[in-house]
Amino acid sequence: MKNTIQANDIPLLAKIFNPATDLVFVLTNVESVEFYKKIRDKLDGEIQFFIKETDLKKALDKKQDREVVLINLKNELSLNWSEIIAARLIIIDFSRTIKPTTDTIYEFDFINNRDKTIRWIYEAKQQKPIFLNLYNASGWKGQLFKTIFKIGFGLKLKKWLKSGRFRVIANQLFLEEINQGLTNGRYAIFTGTVGVNRKAVISYEEGGKATQFLKMPLTKKVQKLVDREAFYLTTLQKYKFDKLSIPIAEKIGDSVMVSNVKPNKCLINNSLGEIHLLALKELYDQTTTTEILNTTSIWKTIQDDLANIAKAGIINDLSKEKAQNVHHLLSLLADQFDGIDALPMAISHGDLTPWNSYLSDQKLQVYDWELAGRLPLLYDAFHFIFQTSILVDRLPFAAIQLKLVNLEKDPIVQAIVVDFDVDFQQVYHFYLLRNTSYYLSRYMQQEDLHMQAHWLVEMWEMALTDACDKIKTVA
Repeated sequence: MKNTIQANDIPLLAKIFNPATDLVFVLTNVESVEFYKKIRDKLDGEIQFFIKETDLKKALDKKQDREVVLINLKNELSLNWSEIIAARLIIIDFSRTIKPTTDTIYEFDFINNRDKTIRWIYEAKQQKPIFLNLYNASGWKGQLFKTIFKIGFGLKLKKWLKSGRFRVIANQLFLEEINQGLTNGRYAIFTGTVGVNRKAVISYEEGGKATQFLKMPLTKKVQKLVDREAFYLTTLQKYKFDKLSIPIAEKIGDSVMVSNVKPNKCLINNSLGEIHLLALKELYDQTTTTEILNTTSIWKTIQDDLANIAKAGIINDLSKEKAQNVHHLLSLLADQFDGIDALPMAISHGDLTPWNSYLSDQKLQVYDWELAGRLPLLYDAFHFIFQTSILVDRLPFAAIQLKLVNLEKDPIVQAIVVDFDVDFQQVYHFYLLRNTSYYLSRYMQQEDLHMQAHWLVEMWEMALTDACDKIKTVA
C-alpha cells in the first residue's frame, strides 16, 4: 500500500479538527502499520492502531464517553459505517469509501512540505489560493511560489497543484462554528512550523481579504505561548503608537483570534531601518521600567536553560563538542551580569524578524507576539540583525559585526542609549546570552534538527567567542 500521509500528520490532523481530543484511532492496512507507528510527536494524545474493522468497532463502543478522532487510511471497508458514526466522533477519511448518513461532510485539499508532511489545508471548493494569506514571502523564492499558485488557480489548474484530498465527517466542526459569524467567510489552515513551538494557524477570509487568524495550540506547552501572546497584545492595546501597528486579540477557548495587520502595500523588509527603530523607540518610551535583574522571570529562565544545557543529552546530529563550548561561553557571559543590580527593560516582541512583520511607508506592522516579554532595550534590534544575516543573507560573522557597529552609531539608537541610560555592549551580551541559551536548550532535544539550526548555532558560537574575548581584554 502506498502511504497516504506521513506518520506525524496523524496527531496533527486530529488536533486541528478536534482540539479537545486526546485519543486517536487509526484504521490502516497491515502493510502500513509499522510505517504509521513511527510517530515522534503525539501532541499530548494517545494513538491506537487497528487493522480489523471489527476490533475498531469494539474499541469505539467502549469509548463513547471520549472525544475520539478516527483517521481512516484503509482502502477497502466492509462494516456498515452508518451504524457507528456518533455525534462525538469525528472521522478523517482518506479512502473516500465511508458513506456517512449525515449531510455534514467537509472536503479538504492539502499541499505538502518538501518532506511530504502536510503544510497547508484548504476547502476543496475554494477557487482562490487563500492559504497564501498564511505565507509571508519575504524573498524572491517566496514571491515565485505565490505567483505560481495564483496563476495556477486562475487557470483552473488547482487539481495539479494539490498534494492530496481528504474528507472530514462530523456533525459540527470547531472551525465551522467560528466561520458562521462571517459573511461568505472562507478559511485555510497552516499546520505550523515543525519544532518546539508548533501550533496551527487558521486564516479566515471575508470579502476577498484575510481579516483574522486563529492561533490554535497543539500541545499544553504551546498553550502557554498562545496565552502569553493574548496577554501582551491586550496589554499593548492600552498604548497609542504612531509607527507600530499590532493585532487586536480575542481568546476563543484555548485559542486566540488576532486581526490581520498586513498593509495594502508592503515594502521590502529584510533590513533593519529607520521605521523599525522608531517603532521600537515608541515601545520603549511607553513601557520601559528599571528592574532588578536577578528577580526577573527572564533571568530565572536563563538560569533554567543553562542548567538544562549542562545536564541534557543531544538526541540529534548537533555536535556535542560545539554544544559544550557554547555552554562554556554562555556561562562566562552570564558571570558578567552577577554584579549588575538593575537594567532598563521594556515590553519586547522577542522574535522580531521579516517573517513576523510587515513594513509600509510609515509603519511597522508586527505579529506573532507569543515570545513577548520584558527584555532589555534593543533586544529586538539585535535579533532582527542576527536572524536576517544568518537565515536570509547567509552573511559571515564579520558582516554581522559591521551591522552592529552601524547600529550603535544610529541616531535613533543613540537617543535610546541616552534617554534610558543603556550600555550598548551590555544589552548586546544579554541578547546573546538569553537567545542562545533559550534555543540551544531546545535544539538539543529536537529530534529532526533542521539545517538552519546548525547555521544559527555556528554563528552564535562565533559571536559568543568574540564577546568573551572582548570582556577578557577589558578586564
